[in-house]
Amino acid sequence: MSSVIVTKILERIGQPDLARVLVGEMSGTELNSLLLEIFNYRASTITPSQLLNHYQLNRFVKPADLPVIELKRTELDLLEFFNRYRFDPIELSPVASFGSCSVVGPTDQKKIPAGPLNII
Repeated sequence: MSSVIVTKILERIGQPDLARVLVGEMSGTELNSLLLEIFNYRASTITPSQLLNHYQLNRFVKPADLPVIELKRTELDLLEFFNRYRFDPIELSPVASFGSCSVVGPTDQKKIPAGPLNII
């Protein structure tokens, strides 16, 4: 692992080879199942007050301060405009294959919000 932070964490928990094992010796499906179980366990340990505290401190989970109806009208206007010129709008899946951004473009995977379901 090249990350200094990950190396320090793995040394602290006494498992310096854990990342290598997870990446090199497990299939994507196995890793996905393991992470789902870990996230499920962690979620079961959160209290309502901790959840509220996380909500208050995490700017990424707050509702957007946008005029929703106006935004939807603009979105629909744009879709209709492009559709007139033979651009067929499609609805993308909310889940993408892990690496979809970093493999085909110059984006670092660490900058892509991801959940366990989009890991191959």
